[in-house]
Amino acid sequence: MRVQLFLSSLFCLVVAGAAALSEERPATPIKSADALQAKARYERATAAARKQYLADLDEAIKKATKAGQLDDAVRIRELKASVEGGPKRPARGPKVKVLAAVYGVEGKLVDVRAVAQARLERGLAVSADTGVLQVEDPAPGVVKTLRIEMQIGDTKVSFAVQDGRGEIAVK
Repeated sequence: MRVQLFLSSLFCLVVAGAAALSEERPATPIKSADALQAKARYERATAAARKQYLADLDEAIKKATKAGQLDDAVRIRELKASVEGGPKRPARGPKVKVLAAVYGVEGKLVDVRAVAQARLERGLAVSADTGVLQVEDPAPGVVKTLRIEMQIGDTKVSFAVQDGRGEIAVK
């Protein structure tokens, strides 16, 4: 999977480089039908390659999450966001260290510390939602709880949020 992801990344960089070159427009517009058709084919191919790359990254996120490689899943998601053009939000507020974060019900808990840490560092909220936490539902049909223990500065705090009942953020 890493080799495929690397090759996809490399391809995206090549496409991105080519796209950057295409931004340099000639002084006078091109009128050649052949050149305009070539440009249209290039733009379609670039859009298709980008779409496939994003789909491949989605699949890589799911596989890494399912395998419990949450740090890798977060990095892949950040890569995807950069490809989509989404700016990284700078960290806001005080320094936060997530000491523990689990999601689920007793006996079916999933470790979501890495995802929670990454989101809070970027100034994003964390909620009890499988999409936000990048995990499969550990107990379908049952109300789950997200529990986070973190250190903000010198103070340790704990929070618990149930599905759909709020979010945790540090401002």
